Amino acid sequence: MLKKTAALVIALALSIVAGCAAGEDPSAKTNPASPSVDAVDVSSAEFQAKWWTWAAAPEDVNPVMDSTGEHCAQGQPGDVWLVAGSFGGAVERQCSVPAGLPIAGPVVNTVASDAADCKAFLEAATGTVSMENSPQLTQVEPVRFEFTAQAGNPSGFDPGPNEGYGCGIWFSAGPLPAGKHKIVIEGGSGDFAVKATYNVTVRGDGQRRSAA
Repeated sequence: MLKKTAALVIALALSIVAGCAAGEDPSAKTNPASPSVDAVDVSSAEFQAKWWTWAAAPEDVNPVMDSTGEHCAQGQPGDVWLVAGSFGGAVERQCSVPAGLPIAGPVVNTVASDAADCKAFLEAATGTVSMENSPQLTQVEPVRFEFTAQAGNPSGFDPGPNEGYGCGIWFSAGPLPAGKHKIVIEGGSGDFAVKATYNVTVRGDGQRRSAA
């Protein structure tokens, strides 16, 4: 359902469980919890470009199409661990995450050729995020940015430079402690819905691998 000339939807709702994690209202668009010290500025054009460049990888290694976690580490930028939902339906991923990196991604998001499309999309967007270390949810108003798509990306972007308006509900959080964490991804907008489960192992060695 992703086309470069229309709103591209990748929904993401994250619930990281370690011990007892508190639930959130599924219709909430903000989180009153205090921001993490290492929270990422997800509303910036720089971050939007970083995420969409990562998400516009070729189909055979695309992190949004990944149904097992094999490509969790593919193309990660190094200063933040990016997460994604799916193009619809349910997936389950096994991922190994380096210690010491903040985590960020969309709760529900879109990129469109026109800012008005983002505004309309936000009206129907819902999602949740629950984490043990105070995630920050941000409703990102339309922001214009440029990003680079690779040949064979499943979203239909032309290879090379692209531009658009990004918006949606995004989250960021400081590094998770070493150990195992379960991440449940769930959200949607309009008739689009997605669910993804991440079984995450945070390592203490700072090295990156694609799966736990």
